[in-house]
Amino acid sequence: MQCAREDLPDGRVLIETVTDRTGNFQLDVLTPSDEPLFLMIGAGRDAAASGVEQHQAGCWYRSASFVADAMDDQPREIDVTRTIIPTTSGFNGADLSTLLARTKAKEADLEWIRGTIAAASVALECGGKGARASGKLVLKPDMSGDLSKVLAHSIEHFRLDLPGPSWLVGLVVSRDKIEASINGGLRELAAQIEAKLKLSALHAFAEHLGSVDRRPATTLAQEATLSFLVLHFSAPGPSDTDHTITAEACLGYPKNLVRHVT
Repeated sequence: MQCAREDLPDGRVLIETVTDRTGNFQLDVLTPSDEPLFLMIGAGRDAAASGVEQHQAGCWYRSASFVADAMDDQPREIDVTRTIIPTTSGFNGADLSTLLARTKAKEADLEWIRGTIAAASVALECGGKGARASGKLVLKPDMSGDLSKVLAHSIEHFRLDLPGPSWLVGLVVSRDKIEASINGGLRELAAQIEAKLKLSALHAFAEHLGSVDRRPATTLAQEATLSFLVLHFSAPGPSDTDHTITAEACLGYPKNLVRHVT
């Protein structure tokens, strides 16, 4: 269990503790009363941080941000349930092809674009007017206090080759602008992958809880927090190169630890 700063990237851990044999724990947070915090509870953090691991049981919970002064000394009961997004609901090669086709249609200078979902990343290549770019979009679970995010991404092995002598290229086109445009497209792709997996996870939870809770996925998203423990890149067969991205997802309740008096 950890309390972290909500306003810093991935949070800054202020205090950490473990549960006792009954699953109870206590945190004493010594911090300015107006400093935003969020609570993290979980097992398998190392697996979640790497983003791609073998199957490992565990859970992860992130609370909405709060300030220490708003908390009372009454115990809170936190429930976390876990599910695995089925491969049929993951982000696959067909989804990627559809998004890339839309990108090509919007960019007049883009002559071709192709991508492959590999074992741990999404490999992309594109070209137009003699220029060529390639790179890998690497995804991992988001551990920050921003509950709207379940995935974090980075761009690795980025390469941009422009035609002609470098001095001529500098007169005709701005390399920085091209790189910014491509990076913007990769960020948009990451957001689309996140949106698909997030919706699939909420629907999986809604179906899983259907026998005891009839609330739809949209209601679950408002009242509970969603986090990904680990991502999986699975292929239909040993000879297949195009993978499907799925995730082990955790739904935590309640979202807000501060009780509101009505």
